[in-house]
Amino acid sequence: MKLQIWYLVLIISGIISKTLCRYVVSTENWLRNEIRKRHLEVEFISTGSSFLFSDLTDSLAVKNAQNQSSNLVNDLRAGLTGYNISDTCLNHTEILTQALLRRDQWSIRFIDAAGKLGSGILDGNINWPGSYDECINTQAVVYENQTTKSRPSYPFWGKYCMVGIQFPSTNIPQLFGGPPTLSLGICVPESCNNDDAEALVRKAFSFLPPNLTKEIDPVLNCHERDHEFDGRAIVVTIVASIIGIIIVVGTAYDVVTMFITRDSKRPKMTDVNGSQSITTGNHRNNEDVNDSSPLLKETKNIDYEVFGRDKNVEVRSDSKIVSEILMAFSLYRNAAKILGTSQAAGSLKAANGIRFISMSWIILGHSFAFGVGQGSNLGSFVPKVLNRFTFQAVNNASVSVDTFFVLSGLLLAYLTLRELNKIGDVRKFRWGMFYFHRFWRLTPPYMLLLMVYVPTFKYWSDGPYWPKDGPELEYCHDTWWTNLLYINNFVNVDKMCMPWSWYLANDMQFFLVSPILLIALYRSPRIGGIISGVALVSTWTASGVLASVNNVNANLLGQPDTFGFRQLYVKPYCRMGPYIIGILTGFVLYKTNCKFKVNRVLNLAGWLIASGVALSVLYGLFNPNNEHTLSTGVSALYISVAKTAWGVAVAWVIFACATGNGGIVDTALSWDVFVPLGRLTYCAYLVHPLAMYFYYLSRRSTIVFNDIQMSYLYVGHLVFAYAAAFVLSLAFESPMMALEKVLFKREKRN
Repeated sequence: MKLQIWYLVLIISGIISKTLCRYVVSTENWLRNEIRKRHLEVEFISTGSSFLFSDLTDSLAVKNAQNQSSNLVNDLRAGLTGYNISDTCLNHTEILTQALLRRDQWSIRFIDAAGKLGSGILDGNINWPGSYDECINTQAVVYENQTTKSRPSYPFWGKYCMVGIQFPSTNIPQLFGGPPTLSLGICVPESCNNDDAEALVRKAFSFLPPNLTKEIDPVLNCHERDHEFDGRAIVVTIVASIIGIIIVVGTAYDVVTMFITRDSKRPKMTDVNGSQSITTGNHRNNEDVNDSSPLLKETKNIDYEVFGRDKNVEVRSDSKIVSEILMAFSLYRNAAKILGTSQAAGSLKAANGIRFISMSWIILGHSFAFGVGQGSNLGSFVPKVLNRFTFQAVNNASVSVDTFFVLSGLLLAYLTLRELNKIGDVRKFRWGMFYFHRFWRLTPPYMLLLMVYVPTFKYWSDGPYWPKDGPELEYCHDTWWTNLLYINNFVNVDKMCMPWSWYLANDMQFFLVSPILLIALYRSPRIGGIISGVALVSTWTASGVLASVNNVNANLLGQPDTFGFRQLYVKPYCRMGPYIIGILTGFVLYKTNCKFKVNRVLNLAGWLIASGVALSVLYGLFNPNNEHTLSTGVSALYISVAKTAWGVAVAWVIFACATGNGGIVDTALSWDVFVPLGRLTYCAYLVHPLAMYFYYLSRRSTIVFNDIQMSYLYVGHLVFAYAAAFVLSLAFESPMMALEKVLFKREKRN
């Protein structure tokens, strides 16, 4: 990072601080200089303590201030002529200026609350939020008679605004996908709206040299004191309240029924994956192909009609249906489903451990990425960690998502092919219900969370970094439907609602085309293998060509634009390689019935090769001090095949564990603790960015990035995400899954 660039930042920030306060009264420097011009003497001593605030005001000695205040105010009004500032805002700014000249304590708090140039600028500290709470809690006091302090009035409160200045990317080094942004908190009268405050800032910028400001466009975000619930939030609150009431009623009904029937007449309550089911009706002891997504909790109670099995129709009374619907919302019942640890024989037990570890890895990467906007030492921290070999586990953490793709394809192929084998005829397989069940399993919690989060997030907290309209652009007004249809990685990608939902779109799109491979593999392994090979080559070619033509770096971190994300990272034709590997592995497990013993030498060789491939993919991009820059061709090759190679390594781990060749790895991944954590993975994926948004955006101060700080934040995010996932699963996911079984339970085993 060039030293002269940070000198430029220092000069600009100093000029901004000085000129802003000429009209917004934000720093003590301008006040000293302006009063000196009018033959006044000022000594401004900041103690930094509210306890000594009276000493601070007493130390501001102003001579002849009363004689000069009118001239100063007139100069202020004249200087702002031509800027579109409301009369009320201008009048209150004049009151603030006069109060400063009188040494009124409340006016100095406006100055004290504003952000100021601090230390560590050369380390990247260009984030100066000031004191949000001091600003919004300061109220102006004006007396009719200043001498006697009689008849006070309180014309306005302070309003906090954050000024963001993004420097041209041609002059400043790239950090985490874009140039750094200078952030400065200012405190203005509450009567000044966003446009008024922006006009004041632009007036301040007029004092800067034109060559420094021609490419700098400040962006303001002013915070309102109170947010009245708008129509969207009211509707969401009503809907959420109705769901809450149903949950309370369902839980109460379940508990009352339990006492009435006594345990002798009630089905034993064990884990839904065990030999007994929490639900009433007949037990079904088979895997559900619609649970093949690694983010979804596994259930073994399936609707046989989905697969075309002939069953007798069970006639149920309306009262029984109502009873089952109510119990579908029971917290007691759903909590038992989620927290149970037993698993049916033949299930891929190691999948739960892989789910949790991969989700934890994603949260680790996001803990760093989401906090960048509040960092105060990125200039020194980023180069240091990028030169650290072990940090590649964070820097290249995107491969954790490819692990989910492998699991998704593997479970889908394994479970579907087993059901096809039981049915014996592809034509009897109910493909319509096959798709419906997947859509139902993924969509309700996804859409319900989006419904609650988008309109209400802005009311959750406040602070200098808190977005006044929430993190989503225009409340997802034009994009929410793309999430519902799982096409948000193709349509309006630049305005994607819940950007992390790109994975769900890819997973659903892979699921939609999966029957092409599954049917081919079922009918003819040779033809299925050929089609799978062609699909693999196609995804490699698409990724490689796009990366090569557009000169995309192998590591998307630090890209100067968003092309790598929008056209490579989220596109299914660039991400399907691991999914295909998963399908082929699931086919092998199906053919071998998870019984394939490997001799010790080959088993050891398999583990060594898989470990070597995984480590090469994960750490192969390590490039300390940028000593070796990858060529365009090498970068394109890595982008095209690395994810598939990672998928092969993960597939070996699952295959070895499923066939009894996993040893201690299988024992660790099959730990019972991972069973409930694995069930919460889907909701954890949905909700963990909201937990990070809530923490980072509600901070009052910047973050000093270091290992200890980030370790604590990571553990906190991980625990909070899974706690929130448990609540989300109880409220939205589990009831919808139970409701599905109630609505579509029409068969009865003989």
